[in-house]
Amino acid sequence: MKFRCQTHWQNGARAFHRFSGYHIDGNAVHEDGRRFVVLSDEPLEFGASDAAPAPAEQLLGALAGCIAATTNAFASLEHIRLTQLVVNVEGNLNLQGMFALQDTVPIGFKNIQVKVAISGAASEDALGKLAESGFQYSPVRNTLNHGVEVKLRVKLEATG
Repeated sequence: MKFRCQTHWQNGARAFHRFSGYHIDGNAVHEDGRRFVVLSDEPLEFGASDAAPAPAEQLLGALAGCIAATTNAFASLEHIRLTQLVVNVEGNLNLQGMFALQDTVPIGFKNIQVKVAISGAASEDALGKLAESGFQYSPVRNTLNHGVEVKLRVKLEATG
């Protein structure tokens, strides 16, 4: 699958992220009927308006959402009905690295902690294995753990 996101800066740290269809095996899927818009911002302490979660918070949300969806997929495959699934994720950013105030401080999350609360119509052992499978096979978690090459291409636009 190939996913896309197009981000439009509004002002300050506020931006709108637009998601549309995706591709499976090179074929466009849901190009016309799938239109999502997500807002991001930064906290007041960063000189922003705090109108939405920061991109770093949304990364944590993407991780939690992916673990939940993957866990649910494995539950469906095992014919286990879940009654509760809560994924708590937290991570610490060091602002010294983020704002290039200290070269020796890494930029980004150094580590992220995940806690899963799960219950359903299965044994504790089976539910534990579901949670472990959701974590192990989460594409977002694997991308974060194993890294991905991110390439930049800049297009300069003439201004009035």
